[in-house]
Amino acid sequence: EVEPEQSKKTYTHDDLKALCLAKSREDLANKPKLKALLKEFGAVKAVDVLEHDLAKLIGRIESGEF
Repeated sequence: EVEPEQSKKTYTHDDLKALCLAKSREDLANKPKLKALLKEFGAVKAVDVLEHDLAKLIGRIESGEF
């Protein structure tokens, strides 16, 4: 069964790490922005982000709001 795109996807810390890595490789200027965004969520590393904040944080990174 395939879930529709609009439904809540369950993200993991690995998803966040992979996305951050991809964005920082895309443009090195993104690295400090991503670190600042993590800090906004009270985290130093991707693994420090609280489970309930993962989807919100990943959404912001994917939309370029960081």
